[in-house]
Amino acid sequence: MSGKKRPSVTKRSSRPAARKPRTPRAAASDTTPVLKKGSALPAAAARFQAIIETSTDLICCYLPDGRLTYVNEAYGRFFGKPAQELVGRTFQPLIPVEDRPMIDRMLAALQARRLPYSHEHRVIRADGDIRWTQWRNSAITDGAGRLLEYQALGQDITERKRAEESLRQSLERFDLAVQGAHDGLWDAVAVSDDYFNLANPMYYSPRMKEIMGVEGDDTPDTIGTWAALVHPDDRDRVFAALAAHLTRRVPYDMEYRIIKKNGERRWIAAKGQALWDETGRPLRMAGSFSDITERRQLEDDLRQAQKMEAVGRLAGGIAHDFNNLLTIIGGCSDRLLRRIDPQDPLSRYVRDITASSDRAAALTRQLLAFSRRQVLEPNVLSLNDSLLSLDPILRRLLGEHIELALALRPDLGPVKADPGQIEQVILNLAINARDSMPNGGRLTIATVNAVVDQGDAGKPHRLPPGAYTQLIVTDTGQGMDQAILTHLFEPFFTTKGVGKGAGLGLATAYGIVAQSGGVIRASSEPGRGATFTVCLPQVAQAPEPLRPATLSGAAHRSTRGSETILLAEDEDTVRTLTRELLEEEGYRLLEARNGVEALVVARQHAGPIHLLLTDVVMPQMGGRALADRLTSDRPGLKVLYMSGYPADPNLQQGTLGAQAALLPKPMLPEALLHKIRDVLDASS
Repeated sequence: MSGKKRPSVTKRSSRPAARKPRTPRAAASDTTPVLKKGSALPAAAARFQAIIETSTDLICCYLPDGRLTYVNEAYGRFFGKPAQELVGRTFQPLIPVEDRPMIDRMLAALQARRLPYSHEHRVIRADGDIRWTQWRNSAITDGAGRLLEYQALGQDITERKRAEESLRQSLERFDLAVQGAHDGLWDAVAVSDDYFNLANPMYYSPRMKEIMGVEGDDTPDTIGTWAALVHPDDRDRVFAALAAHLTRRVPYDMEYRIIKKNGERRWIAAKGQALWDETGRPLRMAGSFSDITERRQLEDDLRQAQKMEAVGRLAGGIAHDFNNLLTIIGGCSDRLLRRIDPQDPLSRYVRDITASSDRAAALTRQLLAFSRRQVLEPNVLSLNDSLLSLDPILRRLLGEHIELALALRPDLGPVKADPGQIEQVILNLAINARDSMPNGGRLTIATVNAVVDQGDAGKPHRLPPGAYTQLIVTDTGQGMDQAILTHLFEPFFTTKGVGKGAGLGLATAYGIVAQSGGVIRASSEPGRGATFTVCLPQVAQAPEPLRPATLSGAAHRSTRGSETILLAEDEDTVRTLTRELLEEEGYRLLEARNGVEALVVARQHAGPIHLLLTDVVMPQMGGRALADRLTSDRPGLKVLYMSGYPADPNLQQGTLGAQAALLPKPMLPEALLHKIRDVLDASS
């Protein structure tokens, strides 16, 4: 130790309360806080002092009031102040105000129990930087157990704290993402002789448990819990895809079905990524789990709608051509019946032609209804009124072996629809239900109010938000499986035997409801009956009284007239038959083959024209455009449309001109004559 300063040992009084604070020459040479009184081990003290001064830990001693009696070099460097500047001052200014109450509690605990005390708190360095520190405090006593001072050993744990905070935030973000995500998350242990060991643990996020229907129960978190829910028809495909990913690293991205614990079937989109070790052995695999049932339903609905639209265009085109042909067949047979003796044996054949024409006309009307190309005459009506007026007919139609129950909501909202077409929907649904209950049963028809909000708008029914009226028809019949439900509303699809149905009833109902701005859906299971739900938008107007099907005395009213009629019809035979029929009734006829020709004929005619009788679809200029041109030139002109296929968008929406009416093809001569008189006799 020659040539070196020996560490000094300062004598202490056994009464610390009377001791005066000392100001050491240098903190590094003052070992009083750590060497016991009377020590005779200078070499050991020197070694001990060297250890303290070269330590990277923060070491200090302090009195109960917080005054520092010793700090090592690391302590001074950490706080950015010389050791001699710190000794003799309290350490409280080095601590943020917010953390000082914790320091007070620490000092109180040390004084009360004199046990080692560990804590963490922030400190303020000379440059203003705030750091996190960890301390272990203990009391130093003399031989008699009297308190001399406290010593503390500290470390800078700022980086650890930052890492912990970063981890906490990451876990918090992960938890929020898991809780807020619409998708479920999973993580499965893959290491095993069998990659698909059902006993292997598997993490399920809360959302995934919800999708699987196992939330809140004691189902074990294993691969087996998930595997048991995979649809049996999809299981081989799912496990083959997993094996391809784990062994050949083929991307795992697929859609399959599950059967929830409650029996509900859902479509799932699953993606996953495995983690392999350096040998290529899979360690674990994690991924997402999404319920895409609604999306699949929307896709199926879109494909079905596109198919129905294509079939509808075909059906509408066929109906248009057939209606013109049936108009000719019906018109010719009617003219033959007018000229032939009823006792003539040939009259029977003419009547058969007429009857067959009427049946064919009914089929074309159903095709037009399905294809949503018929012209509607909508009224504001209550479905309750429609049901009550049909009640006697429905009971006769169903028969005594089927019980009919009506559950009508008294405050049902009105809808805007064609009353006759709505009755057709109800009758078609009732007939369908009757045929599914050959041994009897119960048919319940209910009406309810419903609201579709913004959150429902994206669901498979695709209805915009608003108030709706629902007609719910439920039977206790044989029910249907999913394969039948998929094709249920397609034209000519039927489950009935040959000759027992044309397969147009539900297709007609589908078209009528769709053209009225609503939807119709069916739900069923084999042996559990079926439910059909018709949903129509409500309107604010009050319902109009139902109109009778025929006007009293109309059949005996005279159909003769002397007015001038401009006939525009591109089908030559239809035009000729119509002209002959009207001329026989006393009318004066002007003819045209299309709209352009009709404009020329009208300009060349100097006298009045009382009625424009025009087909809707014609080459060069259609009936609606012709009517608009002529009514602007001749304000008093009345219009009667004939339509086998109303392609005009305004007619498809059921909006005719203010002075216009419609007569669908094929048209019976008697119906045409009465309709002309109705239009001409109506007040302007």
